[in-house]
Amino acid sequence: MKLLQEHFPALKKIDGLTMLSGKPYINHPGLLFLAKGKIHSKTTRMMDISNVEKGDFYFECTIVTVDGRTFNGHGNGNSSNIKGVAKNRAFEMAEVRAQNRALREMLALGDTTAEEIDEGAALHGDVDAIETPKPHANDWERDRKYFQVQLKELGFKYELVCYILQVLKKDRPSQMNELGRTNLLGWLGNLSQQTKDRYTDDFNVNVLGAPSKGEANV
Repeated sequence: MKLLQEHFPALKKIDGLTMLSGKPYINHPGLLFLAKGKIHSKTTRMMDISNVEKGDFYFECTIVTVDGRTFNGHGNGNSSNIKGVAKNRAFEMAEVRAQNRALREMLALGDTTAEEIDEGAALHGDVDAIETPKPHANDWERDRKYFQVQLKELGFKYELVCYILQVLKKDRPSQMNELGRTNLLGWLGNLSQQTKDRYTDDFNVNVLGAPSKGEANV
């Protein structure tokens, strides 16, 4: 997440991002851009389990970095897992997906790529629709329910998150743009349990009026 945020303007400039359902995803050219200067060799091969007659292709990609590390990725492409304009390009999509997964592993990038999601949209992408995030672009009404579901899955209440942001002197989620909220979710997901407990205790005392742990033990 941090890597994509850091390189967002450059990725947009080189068409390294693809819009899918209104969200930007890194694509194959974007991964190659981030990997520039780090790869010693990259090889791909079609695996024996492929069924050419049925158009079901499996590829393996192996990347060796300049410092000698090795990373592998596998990709599958067929008419059932490829949509849109790339539906008849299963061979190519399987190879690209294998390369993307090996590149993701090399870059320690957890974000799913455009080609893996579907569709070959990155091969015929609509990257021109991407706008660099602007401060406080208010799409909150559209994203509120999804954001709160994500918070619940991370074990946070919205009110607690607002309190944490207030302490840190940051904007509330409703004042952030979509990328800001995505980055916030990533940050919350990486908080240690100790830090989360400390914020929760402070919230209970300072906002809900609960006695502090020291007072409770008196």
